Amino acid sequence: MAHYNLGIVLSEQGEADQAIDHYRRAVALRPDYAEAHYNLGRLLVEHGQLDDAIAHYERAAAINPADAEAQNNLGVTLLGSGVLMTRLRIIRRRSKSGPTTPRPHATLRTRL
Repeated sequence: MAHYNLGIVLSEQGEADQAIDHYRRAVALRPDYAEAHYNLGRLLVEHGQLDDAIAHYERAAAINPADAEAQNNLGVTLLGSGVLMTRLRIIRRRSKSGPTTPRPHATLRTRL
């Protein structure tokens, strides 16, 4: 808990690099700490480390599926990173392979 609290204070003081370090320590000590994953993800986005941020937002959302902010930030970060659009393009290409492969169509319906 101390590392999480230090992360908050350091972030508020503009010491993002140090805050990231403390949030990383917090999630290493408590991997199920959704708030620490969320705050770490937020700072990583600010530093352009989108892949790492996505991993932490995914973890926060998995721990607490009712956290609308974590879900929203995950979606926005996925869009911003291009990962989501790349995945959609792959699914769409597969769906054009013909009616003998219904799975891509089902994937689009269930995921969108």
